[in-house]
Amino acid sequence: MIGGMITAPLLSLFIIPAAYKLMWLRRHRRLAA
Repeated sequence: MIGGMITAPLLSLFIIPAAYKLMWLRRHRRLAA
């Protein structure tokens, strides 16, 4: 249980920025193209 409590926020810290970058890159590519 403790491990899950620690890994959950860590995963969110890595996944959220990664997903945000992917969405930004897609929008930027569309505008550039």
